[in-house]
Amino acid sequence: MAGRRRKARARERRGESETSPSLRLLARLVVATDDALLRGIAEADHGTDVERHLDALRELRDSLTLSAVPLWHPGEILELECWSEPPRPGPDTGEALRRAHLARAFACAALLAATADEGVGYGPDGEHQTLARLLDSVIALTAAVGRQRALADRADGVRFERANMASVGSGPRERRPHRAHR
Repeated sequence: MAGRRRKARARERRGESETSPSLRLLARLVVATDDALLRGIAEADHGTDVERHLDALRELRDSLTLSAVPLWHPGEILELECWSEPPRPGPDTGEALRRAHLARAFACAALLAATADEGVGYGPDGEHQTLARLLDSVIALTAAVGRQRALADRADGVRFERANMASVGSGPRERRPHRAHR
């Protein structure tokens, strides 16, 4: 315990925040978390206590108060979401896959942040498994953002090329035949 206090004082002297990395990640995920996503998480327990879970999830999202993660509302639902399996990637799963990973990342980050907060007294069984699932979803979300940026860049390149051709008033540039390597 004394070691923890020393580390906290050292962080204060350096001006660093005492918030856990999980809570900082949760704060970043909250930006993309809407009521529909929270309702999906709240319904994960076969529709049991949906409104109570939803109210607790909204409180967690809106205040980032970890005391909003007691054992049952929404603790139980967060654990269920943490263990959910997003759909397999496919041509028609883009947005559904992104939202499933976002919901799972939100649930995992909330559970890990609650575990790190000594005042909450809640922790998932197998923190390492929760962390592994969080990382899996964060990697999937990061890859999706990368694909979206690549598609946007490609579309911007096409628009730029078309705009250049239109401004010159000529058709596509002539291409020289490719020289074969010797």
